Amino acid sequence: MDTEFIVPTIASRFPLRLHRHHQEILDDSTHYYQTRLTPLLTGKNDPPNAWYPHCGGDYASFTHPNSLIPNAKAIARYYMIWVILDDIVDNSTTPQEIHTPLDQLTDAVQGKTDHLPSAFQGITDLRNLARSYSPQTLNLFDTTILKWIDVTREMRVAEINRETVSCNQYMNRRGYNAAMPHIFACVACTSPQLACEFEAITGTLAYQEAGHLSGKAIGATMDLYSIVPKHAEVSDHSNVGHIMKRDLGPEATWQDVVDTVTAHIHSYEDDIARHFATIAQTHPLAARALEEAHGGSIMWLHCLRGRRYRDPDVNS
Repeated sequence: MDTEFIVPTIASRFPLRLHRHHQEILDDSTHYYQTRLTPLLTGKNDPPNAWYPHCGGDYASFTHPNSLIPNAKAIARYYMIWVILDDIVDNSTTPQEIHTPLDQLTDAVQGKTDHLPSAFQGITDLRNLARSYSPQTLNLFDTTILKWIDVTREMRVAEINRETVSCNQYMNRRGYNAAMPHIFACVACTSPQLACEFEAITGTLAYQEAGHLSGKAIGATMDLYSIVPKHAEVSDHSNVGHIMKRDLGPEATWQDVVDTVTAHIHSYEDDIARHFATIAQTHPLAARALEEAHGGSIMWLHCLRGRRYRDPDVNS
């Protein structure tokens, strides 16, 4: 049976740096998680393997290495809330289980928080930070997370219903569901200077295309690290590798699929690099911050192998 294959470590061409106050940011995330966020956990979460404090403190430190320290802590807290809700959605088996956390997140983004648990305060705090910089910064934050909510809802319902989609259809959605357009929006919340620069670039085609392509690259990497041949019944609808295996036909091996997805990831980065170069012509600080957000995200996914993603030594 064709189950033997090697998934390589995806290395990004873009720079990688860790925030020099990483440990302080992680300590804050750990304390915040332990004291504020555990009420969000349900039977749909797996705390020992979920690594939630690290999904906040480590990820924010990888993706926003130049952030002001209080801003990085606020972003890390927000990332934890978001990941917890996303895990509930990902592990849900009915439409209602999908809609409930996404509706709660929508209400939090729209400021309808009276009925929400206090654990959602971290969302309000980060929105207040964005608002303090400019209405445009807040609007960028809100519109990108609402887009993520809409696409994620669409994808999960389609998955539950076992809807067949092509690779192109799936990856177009994955480019938003993998959330990089929203991660890019969070970059604007890291300092007043970047908030100002982002006001000038977010309406450009280069910025918008870079965010969607970054989402495709990150989403494809997530899927690559999650390929499980024996889970085809579910994954044929929710993993680009499984969808590609179906589309390529019975002659294609799993190693063929892995190699093809890997080539697509590097092709996405070729295009991303061109868009970043366009942005850098007028706003080099913003371009550098976007490079670090993308490169840090690729590295973060590697750190999750053997934790939230499959062990790289177990690929059958």
